[in-house]
Amino acid sequence: FYSKFIQFSHCLFLSCIKGLGCLSKCESCCWTFAAKASGAGILKGEPFRILPIGTFFRQGFFDDEPRKIKIDKVMCAETVKHFDAGIPRFRVSINLDHNHFDGKVGTITKLEARSDGLYGYAELTEEGKEAIESGSYDAVSAEMAWNNGGYDFGYLDPQSGSKFSPVMVGVALTPIPFFGH
Repeated sequence: FYSKFIQFSHCLFLSCIKGLGCLSKCESCCWTFAAKASGAGILKGEPFRILPIGTFFRQGFFDDEPRKIKIDKVMCAETVKHFDAGIPRFRVSINLDHNHFDGKVGTITKLEARSDGLYGYAELTEEGKEAIESGSYDAVSAEMAWNNGGYDFGYLDPQSGSKFSPVMVGVALTPIPFFGH
């Protein structure tokens, strides 16, 4: 029970757990590595796309109504602004399959808003490099605290008490990207 509760709570807080098998059918915002760079690019320190520009639909939390997720240039720029200002107040970690209990396999070091989406730069641990090199993880999934798609999951700054949205709180390496390969 505790494990399922933690997964459910995690899903509600982050608004992004992998779409297949998610206990609460949450808002998943996955995207494959940018263009031809794929896993090899992230290993070389090249930027990779985390979120695409567009309008997407996702199953709702507690009903069957689909939620509309809008990702635009303004949202991407706001995410970068918050990241550059130190929001969230912790390093944005990269994990495997949205599993935060086994530690990180990398860190997002920089974000950029581009015409086709939100891009990131990463420093990977040896485990993160091995996961990509093995071919087991060929996509990424953004973990966002945001007000999007009818959900209110902004990031509450523990120092000021202010709420910020959109805020990138993590990135997962995943073999199951919401937007497909």
